Amino acid sequence: MHNPYAKRADYTVWSRAVSGKTRLQMQVPTKPRFTITPLHKIATAGSCFAQYLSLALPDLGMSFMDYEKDRRAPGEPIFSARYGNIYTARQLLQLFEFAYGLRENEGGSWVDQQGMHRDPLRPTLESLRGDSRDFIVRERELHLATVRRVFEEAEIFIFTLGLTEGWVGKSSGVVIPVHPGVLRIRTTDEEYRDCNFSVDETVSDLSRFLESIKKVNPYLRMILTVSPVPLAATFKDRHVLVSTTYSKSVLRVAAEQIVMNFSNVDYFPSYEIVTGPSIDGSAFGDDLRKVQPELVSHIMTQFADNYRQLVVSEPIHVDNCSDKVRKREQAKFEALSEAICDDDLLE
Repeated sequence: MHNPYAKRADYTVWSRAVSGKTRLQMQVPTKPRFTITPLHKIATAGSCFAQYLSLALPDLGMSFMDYEKDRRAPGEPIFSARYGNIYTARQLLQLFEFAYGLRENEGGSWVDQQGMHRDPLRPTLESLRGDSRDFIVRERELHLATVRRVFEEAEIFIFTLGLTEGWVGKSSGVVIPVHPGVLRIRTTDEEYRDCNFSVDETVSDLSRFLESIKKVNPYLRMILTVSPVPLAATFKDRHVLVSTTYSKSVLRVAAEQIVMNFSNVDYFPSYEIVTGPSIDGSAFGDDLRKVQPELVSHIMTQFADNYRQLVVSEPIHVDNCSDKVRKREQAKFEALSEAICDDDLLE
């Protein structure tokens, strides 16, 4: 009898692809639908894990679009625009709709304990605190103009899915990245409700975003990733590990369905590289949430290996990187791992 698995590639067989390897030895080749050259304009958005790509792209010889760099304050999340962390597919769709006037630019402003106004859509950006609601409205309009440039000029859009849990305004339907109470801003139980997006909802939101953005940028290609960072806390009455497993499972399945449905979308397995079994068990730091900087560097190198493999003469493997480059990258990731995640505030 012929064994149909006998001649399959090594990476398809667990004993040859995974067994006995540390995470830094793990190579997870993909078959990308497209490649990236230094001339491609790349935009990033998503959860805090997506910021690693923002930092790594220039060192990988790729072009990172950073339209609000001059306006970004120290310690703010590093994305192509100052939208802060976008944890859910609903937030991404919402951002597009706000930017193009497809829904009323709701959200108003929050007033904190010092009497300063904050943007509910970007509440943790300290530089956006102002003395009036008008300040928030003006800043948001400037920001949305930049968002339109990102959506219209990007050739590659990398989006990292982070969470399924969130908060929604009961009257406005606006999804916010963090509950105002986390920032000690007064609110009532009548203003917001908790939500936990399903696979169908996540697929629907991503599909609507892709169909919408095609109208302003028909040549855009998208790379989806799933953040491997566990939930800092869950609002559901169950163990945070159970909620983490649910959330990441939903996002991974949704990403797979989107790739199946859209030929201009690809998936990069940073989630699998971090969370897959390994003999060293060293993916995370002491808190078991922050991904180790050397592993982040390894993931970024594999990203280059996969998406640049047809456009450079020699792939950039982690073993070929100079110690100087690796140490510089790891130092950047080490610094980033300390902050810039809204959900760290939940505790």
